[in-house]
Amino acid sequence: MNILFLMKAFELGGQEMVTTVLAKSFVEHGHQVTIVTFKPPSPLMRQRLDDRIAFYVLSGYHVGHGNVATLRGILTSRHIEVVINQWGLPFFPTLILKKAAKGLGVKTIAVYHNDPSTNGKLKSVELLLEKTGNPLRKFLLRMAHGLFKQITSASMRYVYRNSDRYVVLSESFVDGFRKFTRLKDTKKLAVITNPVTIETSGYELDLIKKCQEVLFVGRIDNNQKRVFRVVDVWAQVERVCPDWTLVIVGDGPDREGMERYASSLGLRNIRFEGFRNPRSYYERASLLLLTSEYEGFGLVIVEAMSFGVVPIVLDSYTAVHDILEDGKDGRIVPYRSKEGFCPKAMAEMLLELMENQRSRERMAKAARDKSFLFSRGSVCIHWNKMLKDVVTGGGDLPPLFKQKEIIYVGRLDCNQKRVLRILQTWALLEQCYPDWRLTIVGDGPDRVNLKNQVFESQLENVSFEGFQNPRGYYERASILLLTSEFEGFPLVLPECMSFGVVPAVYGSYSAVYDIVEDGKNGLILPYDKKGYNAELMAEKLSVLMQSSDERQRMAENAIVTSRKYSLDSVYQSWEQLFDSLF
Repeated sequence: MNILFLMKAFELGGQEMVTTVLAKSFVEHGHQVTIVTFKPPSPLMRQRLDDRIAFYVLSGYHVGHGNVATLRGILTSRHIEVVINQWGLPFFPTLILKKAAKGLGVKTIAVYHNDPSTNGKLKSVELLLEKTGNPLRKFLLRMAHGLFKQITSASMRYVYRNSDRYVVLSESFVDGFRKFTRLKDTKKLAVITNPVTIETSGYELDLIKKCQEVLFVGRIDNNQKRVFRVVDVWAQVERVCPDWTLVIVGDGPDREGMERYASSLGLRNIRFEGFRNPRSYYERASLLLLTSEYEGFGLVIVEAMSFGVVPIVLDSYTAVHDILEDGKDGRIVPYRSKEGFCPKAMAEMLLELMENQRSRERMAKAARDKSFLFSRGSVCIHWNKMLKDVVTGGGDLPPLFKQKEIIYVGRLDCNQKRVLRILQTWALLEQCYPDWRLTIVGDGPDRVNLKNQVFESQLENVSFEGFQNPRGYYERASILLLTSEFEGFPLVLPECMSFGVVPAVYGSYSAVYDIVEDGKNGLILPYDKKGYNAELMAEKLSVLMQSSDERQRMAENAIVTSRKYSLDSVYQSWEQLFDSLF
């Protein structure tokens, strides 16, 4: 499929990072991807983009003939089938697209990356209203606010009516969208969250390595992010916990003013790091503060959670409740905009976690587990369904959004599971398939020995993930390799199959034949009394790795097979057994 992302700009921001991740995922699964922006991109963001993605720039923010002609030329030359309009608020990108795509049969999906009931312009006026005491100025600002609201509502209606789907980032935004736009028919409305954009592969949560650091990551501005609130909160806790540090990672128009403000308060344990890759900061930090006045999804929250950083977030937008369960995997600070922000309330929650290591570590583990719901694989499954529905009317859309990844999930031991066999098999495949990787999820007594074996064999595309919730790995992986010497009922097989992962199994126990049918929903290497044959297994895997069509066919069959092992199905079997007894 040929997909085009239409964007306002391509600068350092969350929307651009999400687009980069989705575009790369689409390309990895055989789709052609193009990005078109209205202004030249940031050199840094352009460098981060996959080389296989085509990039074009229009001639600024206008509905002129030049922009329409250029975009039409791109749509036709690149044979675009669907446009994802990442600028889903103003009417003029949609108008340009409508003119350019006339008669081409191109489908459009518009995405709005904020709370539909607000935006930057409205909040700017609200900020001015808070600061002014002049009655005439207040009256004029209220008039301007009402006018901006009507214009925004009309623009959003226009975009919705001229798109095949309109995506918001939270279920909680659906009612707000209806009220704000005053639309009665919202059948085209859909909800897809943003994926974690930072690379988390290879990371293992080790709470011992966590430092006494509180983190803010994001754009430093006083309109949306309100970073001065973070500084105000820190001013109340720094003296109480002098061993802790506040680290602010990001840049923006108000950075210099924020540094001066922190200095004027006499704060010492605060660092402004500027724009950086936040991964190392997430790995080190214990807590995250977010005090935004409004957000779309709050991507930084799930990014932090994926590294075991506990978020403390202001309840200023409804989508935060889609992510956090207060007291379990983070804290949500109550907020009433009319009453104003209360630094003391957030400082009390922050201090509670700073001083209670046990609660902090409990929430860190829960946050890490929750983050898998927002993994790239999980979000891409939703996009796959969306594209299928829009482009083909719900028909088949090969291939599945699966990465070129083989996984093992289970205990790391060389007695029962024989994970060394997996490494021996992979050693025969890695050089032939450099774009594939092997991911080992689990822990056990032989982990160190297995990692040493990887080092000695000079295997590069192997990662040990430790004990983790396997859902995120099942969602993205293509093949599961299991080479146990003996098993009872290998639960990992129906688990992986329910996510469309094709199992490749050593037939060393009879139960495997109850689950897997060789060549239909997986692969079975027959048991050999002489021992496991890594070369034969590598040959069977090689055929599957070379053919996305075969993987797709087997994955679909695997999903069907897995339904026999669903909770409802097993429950019915138990009911039948009880009935036979009584």
